[in-house]
Amino acid sequence: MSANPWVMTVLVLVAVAVLIEGLRRFQLYRLQPQRNMEEFDGPVYRVGSAHVSVRASADAPHCSVICMHGFMEDHRYFTDFYRDPDIDLILMTSADYHPPVAGLKAANATWGVEPPWRPGTIEYDAHVLNQVLENLPRTDRVRLHGHSRGGAVVIEAANQRPELHDGSGRQVEVVLEAPVLPQGEPHPYLAATLNPVGRWLLPFVMPLYKRLPFDLYAKRLYGEVSGRKRELLSQIYFNPRRYATIVVNAISISEWMAAHDHHSFKVCASGVIVVGEDERILDREAMLASARQAGKRFKVLEPAGTTHFVIQDKPEAVPGPFA
Repeated sequence: MSANPWVMTVLVLVAVAVLIEGLRRFQLYRLQPQRNMEEFDGPVYRVGSAHVSVRASADAPHCSVICMHGFMEDHRYFTDFYRDPDIDLILMTSADYHPPVAGLKAANATWGVEPPWRPGTIEYDAHVLNQVLENLPRTDRVRLHGHSRGGAVVIEAANQRPELHDGSGRQVEVVLEAPVLPQGEPHPYLAATLNPVGRWLLPFVMPLYKRLPFDLYAKRLYGEVSGRKRELLSQIYFNPRRYATIVVNAISISEWMAAHDHHSFKVCASGVIVVGEDERILDREAMLASARQAGKRFKVLEPAGTTHFVIQDKPEAVPGPFA
């Protein structure tokens, strides 16, 4: 007796679906190779799934700067801007990202505690940032500089532990550069990655992006690209260790923006919010609307001739620490 053709069709479709989902999960969790590495002078600490790199600097630095990079970026985004050796520079690497350090020899931080959130979430990195703020700065003047997703990490950190950010016992200032903000929205270019369909397809699409010539899409996404900016962005897709981490990042960004409002700014230290003139990663109008609700503690800067990557386009547009 021959099998019912409908039954056979269903079985074949189920087998194909299982095969596709199995391939997707393999791609999601497969370790991705690292491309972005350069020499780094200073210790690197491991805190849970995140890393913290402390650049060797003067014995008596005039201030400390803690930097948190953005979505799929790495800590090299900040190194040229804070090249002054009198700055105590502390660079965070997001959970489950490759630290961009040649010959990496990371040590477990004796003060480090595994955060109680899932690696890849804004909350996880914020918990690590607070541990860094509590244990590593060598001065009483501390700048927190968050770029893009890193801006949300800085705000979240202040909300997790406001007593570390209120200036009691130290002077704290904040730079939120092209930041993910409460009630913010992605630019349509990024929305395709953040929405559920884009997240499901990401493990299949990302390998194709890696093979595309950079110049084919660079100007549309990033504006004018040359020098250090080109060096950083041309290999950006290799920074997360797994595609699953990119998916968790994307979900976390969407959920965090939707769940927070202007009240989240109230516990942050004072500083600046910098919004690029030609923003193509986040929605500029939503970012400005949120920034203007931050209150008098934040000055909103809109430097001309800049994109989402302000300090790469026009470093003089962002004031130096404790200027």
